[in-house]
Amino acid sequence: MTDKAQESGSVTGEAVSLAEENKLLFVDFLKKTGKEIEEATDKYFDDFSFGIVENIFVRDALEALIRQNAGGKRIRGALIKLGEQIASHGERRNYLPVAVGYELFQTSVLIHDDIIDRSETRRNKVTIHVDSAKAIKKSQGETISDEAAAHYGTSRALCIGDYGFFISYQFLAKCAVDSEVLMKVYQMYSRILAMTCEGEIMDTMLPFEKISVLDDYEGYQKMVSQIYEWKTAWYTLAGPMMLGAVCGGGKEALVELLQRIAVPLGIAFQIKDDLLGIYSSDEALGKSVLSDMREGKQTLLFGFAYKKADEAQRELLNRHYGKPDADIQDLEVIRRLFEETGAKQYAEDEIRRLSDCSRALIDNDLIDKEYQRLLYGLVTYQTGRQF
Repeated sequence: MTDKAQESGSVTGEAVSLAEENKLLFVDFLKKTGKEIEEATDKYFDDFSFGIVENIFVRDALEALIRQNAGGKRIRGALIKLGEQIASHGERRNYLPVAVGYELFQTSVLIHDDIIDRSETRRNKVTIHVDSAKAIKKSQGETISDEAAAHYGTSRALCIGDYGFFISYQFLAKCAVDSEVLMKVYQMYSRILAMTCEGEIMDTMLPFEKISVLDDYEGYQKMVSQIYEWKTAWYTLAGPMMLGAVCGGGKEALVELLQRIAVPLGIAFQIKDDLLGIYSSDEALGKSVLSDMREGKQTLLFGFAYKKADEAQRELLNRHYGKPDADIQDLEVIRRLFEETGAKQYAEDEIRRLSDCSRALIDNDLIDKEYQRLLYGLVTYQTGRQF
């Protein structure tokens, strides 16, 4: 039986065994690469800090950025390495500056995203805007209002996020490739950043400029799917692998193939994230499990539930979903409604369908067999996260 047949989604013991074996190969690759990225990150930040202006405010901001950047699985950086390895048949090792820079971009985006989502924790740490507001309130006491302290925290966090974006370009510049390849790396990197921001704009506006699920469900699905592709699929999976392939000198045909493999998987990843955002826990998420519901996040999961709900169920969705002070009792109502309307099952079915689309493209002569196995392992790893 071929790797493709064994990874096709059949439920034979042999297929399950190979899927798990490939997943373990990817997990091992991720762990080893994560350590390489962490070590390089420490060195790059040490080198960078020697060159900055000796100003206490800037120093403190840089230290806050470094703390927020620490930890995480480094999966985006690992996918940059995987893309480079695929393109160069394992012969090149220039990925580290690009991976370190990209992971810093990830942290910087999240600093801004936490402000938008009003999140108080990230990676099980207090978010920068919340921590900064608490710190200034503690130091200034009654001389500063809660509103002014919150504004200070937001302002400082925005500046730190911007700072990280600009530093990331300096890290990319360390990549030991010729000028033509480096230019392509910069072009691809800028394209990914722009698409991520465009997806964030749509995601921020949609809860307020809603497309009626009942009147235009197709339009709603199209908008949400586009957000998933631009904000998540490109930024989390397709962008990093394509960036790595460019760094490794990959031809356009390979870069496009990696895009076609990664985009459906990235959308499946986001749908899984939406499920985890409702059915997981604070500990597993690294942030409040109530945040998506309080935000009234517009998702395929919510849209399906709203469309399929009867009048009584829809009234409950209106009452509990998007409630700013929603608590765990509200969450239990939403969990039950998503199950009763079939939304949870729909989301799980979509994850399987999209994952199969990605799997079907992996068995290709442009990708060496050892890297096909890592890609199969990536699919199982990303879609098999537990609640």
